Amino acid sequence: MAPEAQIPGGEGWEGPRGPGRRPGFAWRRLLWSLLCPPRGNRVVPTPPGAVLGVLCAGLTAAAYGSASNILFITVALLLTSLVLGGLLGWLNLRGLRWRLRPPRALRAGQDAVVPLELRHAGRFLPVRCVGFELAARAVPAGGAGASDLPARLRLAPGGEAPVTGRVALAGRLDPGTGAEVAWDVRPARRGRLRIELRRVCSVFPFGLLRRELSPSLAVETIVWPAPAEPRLVGTGFARRRPEGRPRPRAGVGSDLLALRAYRPGDSPRQVHWKATARTGSLLVRQPAAEAAEGYALRVCTEAARWPRPEQFELLLSVAAALAEDFYRRGRLQSFALGTGPAFAVRRLSDLERALDCLALAEPGPPMPAPAGGGEIVTFTPEGARGLVAWAGRERLAVL
Repeated sequence: MAPEAQIPGGEGWEGPRGPGRRPGFAWRRLLWSLLCPPRGNRVVPTPPGAVLGVLCAGLTAAAYGSASNILFITVALLLTSLVLGGLLGWLNLRGLRWRLRPPRALRAGQDAVVPLELRHAGRFLPVRCVGFELAARAVPAGGAGASDLPARLRLAPGGEAPVTGRVALAGRLDPGTGAEVAWDVRPARRGRLRIELRRVCSVFPFGLLRRELSPSLAVETIVWPAPAEPRLVGTGFARRRPEGRPRPRAGVGSDLLALRAYRPGDSPRQVHWKATARTGSLLVRQPAAEAAEGYALRVCTEAARWPRPEQFELLLSVAAALAEDFYRRGRLQSFALGTGPAFAVRRLSDLERALDCLALAEPGPPMPAPAGGGEIVTFTPEGARGLVAWAGRERLAVL
């Protein structure tokens, strides 16, 4: 048996025979795959193919009854078309490879695009008329972390009904080229979301036979809490130091502190175009922070304080909205969730870590008294459906 060759850049790629590998050619393997396809792969007749099969049976009976050579030739031609269609359909999917690349994080209640990358590892025939069925399901709380799961997974039985969708390859995919098809999905709730490629199917070339593959490809991503718009009622956003002097650190003030290289997430308004044209690299202004006080965000997840599930979800949505708003203003110093340790928020990756914590949060034990630098922001329930964000003893936001 010929040795297997790794596809260039084949990490995470799968095909009709499994993940990432393209077997060398062997007649024994070819004949065996035609006679006994792998589990999950099947060929079923379409409605026109079923009609053709019934017609062949009728013509065969008539040919035996009349001993007509013309009818035997007709039956042979019809059966040849079925066999040829099945062979071309097998060749059509043999060199196709696919890979799921979902975004790092989605937002509950908002549409998102999940790209399915395709690559044609064959040499001769292009790929045509291929459809894909995908599914997304929320992973139950307390399951394995996304970093502990392998790239190839199967959906656990039970749980919520998955959201399914179908996408198709537009046009054709030539040998040695790649393409991408997009699936629009809207997660209903926060937490971990497992996205699976359930089925690959094709009716190429005549539409008489439908070839279906059942790959075992699934990946996980994080769904952040649903967006919220709390009503800001405090004066904390307008506070300044009495002396009005800027702090010697990065912030959102009006005084220029330095120039630095552009990083993803920077506002286009901060780009220093003259320095960019002079140096040939994209530079942005780094202003000095004004005297606005920073905030230490502390989210208490005590089950006794938040007995209503809908109010607990509202808490996480408001906390996520305030964390993003404080970060954009340069005033989010640290974040802590429940009994977990507080960590500083200095860059975009720290903010994403905080949103990940909120996405996976569950009601827990009582939280100790908050401590840390900056003005501490806490949350308390108000009535049966609302909540209040406190900056010290002052109301900061209400929803």
